[in-house]
Amino acid sequence: MRKDIVLLGSNTDLGIKIIELFLKYPNKFQIVGLTYDRTLNNQDVFLKQVKCLNPKSIYFDKLEDYKLIPENEFSDKVDVFYEDESFIKFIKSTEIDIVVSSLRGGSCVKKILSSIHEYKDITILDSAPLLYSGAIIVQEAKSKGVSLNVFTYQVFSLVQFLKARRTNDVYSLHFFSSKHTEKVKDIDPEDYKTYFEFIKKYNSLIKTKILFEAYLVNYIYNIPISQMSFYEQSKPVISIAAQFKDGSNLLNMTSRNFESIFNYYFLDSDLLINQKYIIYDSLTLSVNKIDINNYELLKLGINALENGGSNPILFYLALDKLTELMYTKKLKIGTDIYKVIVEIISDKELHNKKPDLSFIYALDKKISIRLNDKYAIKEKDNKK
Repeated sequence: MRKDIVLLGSNTDLGIKIIELFLKYPNKFQIVGLTYDRTLNNQDVFLKQVKCLNPKSIYFDKLEDYKLIPENEFSDKVDVFYEDESFIKFIKSTEIDIVVSSLRGGSCVKKILSSIHEYKDITILDSAPLLYSGAIIVQEAKSKGVSLNVFTYQVFSLVQFLKARRTNDVYSLHFFSSKHTEKVKDIDPEDYKTYFEFIKKYNSLIKTKILFEAYLVNYIYNIPISQMSFYEQSKPVISIAAQFKDGSNLLNMTSRNFESIFNYYFLDSDLLINQKYIIYDSLTLSVNKIDINNYELLKLGINALENGGSNPILFYLALDKLTELMYTKKLKIGTDIYKVIVEIISDKELHNKKPDLSFIYALDKKISIRLNDKYAIKEKDNKK
């Protein structure tokens, strides 16, 4: 039976990538709805997608984005929706089996939650909305009986580990990062085409990339951070390893790719894609447990998750906004990232044991204002 798909943010890199995979199986999938991510300003890409896929409906966050596209470019058979209040109408406009989101940032959380409230199964390609909202999306999906899949290698690996086991059977989890010779101070934003590439590299160097995977595992499976540890390896071989209470161990290699995850989640297939693999028996691999005292942001992020409530959300929001200021070269030179995040987490007015979405949106705004007022280079400074 063919499944009808709606893709949120089809014009993103991840959206473009997954469309290519869906098109390989025209008898299994039909893309019936697309939404435009206005942060990318690539209307031409979106227009080509609409013409190629011929969806039943499309959605724009703003009417002005729709107006930028020449008249008569869309078929009369395509229903067009725009502005926030029309998103629910867009979701209800056609039969949908799965909503796939490639969006990031806080603005897409409402879209994901709206889809869940309409009892649509969700697949999230970019994990940023989960990190932004804490456990809210996961809890809502569970309460509605909606299937939630997340496209990260570690979460995907754990899904496989737990096929024949329970979460309570997990004794410990080990997350693996590669060793890096580069220093954070040597990263130049101009070397990266997109913010996504820059933040991925930055988070790898400061070890928060694997920390955020631990956040996701905690939100999805409620496994405490006390059962997790972090390792460095000389070569990028291992993604995640799990030890179970019966003494058995499982690990997953980093050779799993995007298409493998797609096959598993959408085709119910665990077959590996044909590719060349390193013969691991002949590979010299050194693995060392990370000393969190050598990575102050990693240690701070671990403590934030241990303390719960809004703490991990504060940590994520502050770090994400600071790295964005770095990427746009608006952060004042010499700003101590660690001290700034400690200052934010230490503010008792920003704490809540059970934060809801309204509280998180308020946090987002307060943190943005604080960072822009105290640590961002003002436009008038740039003109001097």
